[in-house]
Amino acid sequence: MSGSQESRELLTKGELAKRFLKASIKVAFICLLFYAFSMLIGPLQEVYSFESLSVVFMLMLVVFTFANELSRGLIFNPILKIGYSFAMMIYFAFAMHGSIVQFQVESVVLMIDLRFFFGLFLLFSLLSFARSLLSFIDWINDKDEKWLRRQMEVSGTQFF
Repeated sequence: MSGSQESRELLTKGELAKRFLKASIKVAFICLLFYAFSMLIGPLQEVYSFESLSVVFMLMLVVFTFANELSRGLIFNPILKIGYSFAMMIYFAFAMHGSIVQFQVESVVLMIDLRFFFGLFLLFSLLSFARSLLSFIDWINDKDEKWLRRQMEVSGTQFF
């Protein structure tokens, strides 16, 4: 591989700084959305506490968003997407165990079963996992095809 091709494949300091800034902006936006959401459900916190589940969800989202943005175009990106989808599946499976909410308002006992919604989120996480796995296979296939084309150009043979 020539020196110019190597420099194109490696991240420059400027590009890394741009990615870091973009990731920081995305994380700040997620934190603002989380804060707005927590303000909206604030009155419900007195009856049923969502704080532990929502903080874990936000932390997973922040970490994977930041890492995903920094690794865009690298081998780690599809692997992080697979890890994120798998972590979300585990999170929603864990959250389903405490998904029946019961509280009393004056003389009325109200019970809400959230298993259906967590089940849908779990299904979407499973679909995201499958999509990430296929994206990883496609990424490897694309890199292998580029390598094969370069090898055939060097040897002087025709590629289909």
